[in-house]
Amino acid sequence: MDLSSINWEKIKKEALRFSDFDEVKKELNHLAKEIQTFDIQKHLSPSAKKKVKEMESTYNQLLSRINRAQRQFDREFNKALSQLKKTRTEAQKQVKKVKSKASAHKKKIKKVTMDLKKRVTKKAAPKRSKKTTKKVTTTKKKTTKKRASTK
Repeated sequence: MDLSSINWEKIKKEALRFSDFDEVKKELNHLAKEIQTFDIQKHLSPSAKKKVKEMESTYNQLLSRINRAQRQFDREFNKALSQLKKTRTEAQKQVKKVKSKASAHKKKIKKVTMDLKKRVTKKAAPKRSKKTTKKVTTTKKKTTKKRASTK
């Protein structure tokens, strides 16, 4: 690119025009409108149009497959989630049953141990009084006889 062939005056005018913020906004709005009204089909060759149609149909097929797969996944996920919730509620019920049975057994065991303690203390109380009044027996010492020796 030759620097002598560049139109510096035109570039200078454009730069000055864009230095104004309102002018930049107007230019951007104008470009946005052009882009919205631009019809690519008018500017494509017939072979390019055919390729674009093929790409659009492929895209639509792919999109429908993705949507189907997403729906299938959602169904399976919801099914598994509901099954999990059912299992959780059943497990909670079982835990409650086990807890109630355990507390009932605990109460029974406490009652039985209290009854046993009462029985043992009632039977042991008279024995203790007898032991305290009982005399201690003395043991006899063993005596050894001396034998006379004959010499």
